[in-house]
Amino acid sequence: MKSRLIIFTILLQFISCNSQEKNELLNDSDALKHKTIELTNKFSLYFEKYNNELELWYNPYLIKGKDTIRIEGYSYDNGSELQINISPNKNYIVLDNIIKGYVYESEQDSILHENYGCDIIDLNQSKVVYSMQSECSGNWNRNSDWVVNQEIIFSNLSINNSNVEKINNQAYELEQSGNNEEAIYLLEKIIEAFPNRVVAYLNIADAYWGLAKEEEAKKNYEKYISLMKTQGKDIKRIPQRVYDRIQ
Repeated sequence: MKSRLIIFTILLQFISCNSQEKNELLNDSDALKHKTIELTNKFSLYFEKYNNELELWYNPYLIKGKDTIRIEGYSYDNGSELQINISPNKNYIVLDNIIKGYVYESEQDSILHENYGCDIIDLNQSKVVYSMQSECSGNWNRNSDWVVNQEIIFSNLSINNSNVEKINNQAYELEQSGNNEEAIYLLEKIIEAFPNRVVAYLNIADAYWGLAKEEEAKKNYEKYISLMKTQGKDIKRIPQRVYDRIQ
């Protein structure tokens, strides 16, 4: 009886080990669905999953050293076909942002809907700085500007006295059209180059308010008021919304 029990125990161990080996193989197979692409000597791009039916990669993360970084402003419901375009200065990539899925009109009938877009991502800030649709067919010029039909759509900013007003106006237009994150990106660059530019603080405060980031907005509204006073500007021109929002 003891010998039978020993044989049965050995068989159970063999089955358990064999089952564990199969599970390990399945896990290894699943790992093949992940994808890592080396972008620069500092950054790689990691996709967490692949949808076989839609033929798209999902959930991109930047990898820098041992850090895995979520891309701020990227829509993680959308996918990519891995059409990644790296700027010459290695600071930006253009990454697909594709909405794709089936709409079922009945149990038998379905229609595949696709909406192709793409995002310019600042690698060092790990965030989307510009979103595009028809402009996705462009390319980088040697100055790392994104160009479509010889028109600069996104500029690798070098802000100076000759272009600061134009870029500030672009940021204002972005904020007015609801593209607050893109506006903030430009305005941060402006403030970095011109820390005493009064209107930039008003514009960036409005953009933060549009994103419901009220504390950031209040801080910049207060800076705007302070600069208006210290630079001797007409404080009667301060919009009423500024006072309302800092209360």
